[in-house]
Amino acid sequence: FYCSGTSVTLNATVNNAPVGNPTYTWTYSGNTISPNPGSSYTIPANQSGTYAVTLDYGGGCTLTDDVLVGFLPIPTITSSQCITSGSTANLSVNFNPALPSGVSATYFWTGPNSFTSSSANPTISSFNASKAGTYNVTVSFNPTSGPPCEYTLSTILNLTPTTPSFSIPA
Repeated sequence: FYCSGTSVTLNATVNNAPVGNPTYTWTYSGNTISPNPGSSYTIPANQSGTYAVTLDYGGGCTLTDDVLVGFLPIPTITSSQCITSGSTANLSVNFNPALPSGVSATYFWTGPNSFTSSSANPTISSFNASKAGTYNVTVSFNPTSGPPCEYTLSTILNLTPTTPSFSIPA
């Protein structure tokens, strides 16, 4: 698996290759890729699936190999919200679809009033005006291939305003 948006190039190489210059045929999920990209193919952004290459040296000498390439989802954060004074605010980071087995994320939250957390879904109890503001989270994880992924997300927690009162002059 690779981070979402990562550029991935597949290169067809053969150890102890037969003599001659092969013809390359690339496929994605069984469909021929056209125009023919030659000995390497750069996968379009976030296009997960099975890629295969066939090298034809002529005279019945054909070699084929395939690889499954997957891209990890981008995390999302709880939308901005209004929180009633004294209640508990719930923040969360989600992946849709979920991260695959073997890939786990770390979280570093910051916010008003020196708030920090390493939880995916922290809570802020006894919410009040000093806890209102912008909350940021840096989400990091190591895919099974390619460089580490890191995303910074933000949301705003507002204190629900009090109900206005009206007076009618006499």
